[in-house]
Amino acid sequence: MLKAILSGFISAKTKRAKPPSAFAKAVAPEVIVHPAARSGALFRYTDLIQEQESIVRRVLDGGPGALIFAEVAPVITLGRRTPRSDLLWKPSEFDVHGIAWLEVDRGGLATYHGPGQWVVFLNERLEALTGDPRGVKNFVHRLLKSVCQVIAETSQIKAQVREGAEWGIWSQGGDKLASIGFSFQRGVVRHGIAINVCDHLVSRIAMRGFRPCGLDRPYGYLHAEYTPARMAEFQRALSDALLREFY
Repeated sequence: MLKAILSGFISAKTKRAKPPSAFAKAVAPEVIVHPAARSGALFRYTDLIQEQESIVRRVLDGGPGALIFAEVAPVITLGRRTPRSDLLWKPSEFDVHGIAWLEVDRGGLATYHGPGQWVVFLNERLEALTGDPRGVKNFVHRLLKSVCQVIAETSQIKAQVREGAEWGIWSQGGDKLASIGFSFQRGVVRHGIAINVCDHLVSRIAMRGFRPCGLDRPYGYLHAEYTPARMAEFQRALSDALLREFY
């Protein structure tokens, strides 16, 4: 399950981890927010990746990590295991609707990102977050638990975590609310989670062009209408929750 999604982590030759108490926790990260409402334009996913790589280099050099929230321009990202058959449209059809698609070096399959959704990266040393350089499961379960708690606080939806082929966060009604996909570079967490906060016309169009996460199951949203205020409320609540959980 996790091995397929969270691939490319750490060599089997890594030394046995010390007890968690032997590790100092990470210093508070830089919190970076790219909302759509700030400039009227949407942040591009390719710019998000460039920002992530700069932060990962900083962490590897001993600097602080970052918690990034981005509401990006419409794009479908293809994880390492995505078969091209999961793209149901030709590239020209995506172009007509202003939807890009991009191959990325994370685990998981195809995922849509766009208005109404927060893409959240916590770029930090795994060991600093969990006390264990191999603590992938610990990190992912705590991340998902925090997101479920914030969903409960900011909406009327009861969310649950599913594993296996349906790995992510789902509503009790069977709609997928959040998708995850990670990679790890020398023990630093890369990529993260995408949470569907507010429904948006472009996302409904995009759903017709591919199989999200390789499944023929719908995306769900916490709110039926898009508002910047709801996006901001969720971002602030999740930022606070993740800082409490990991720092």
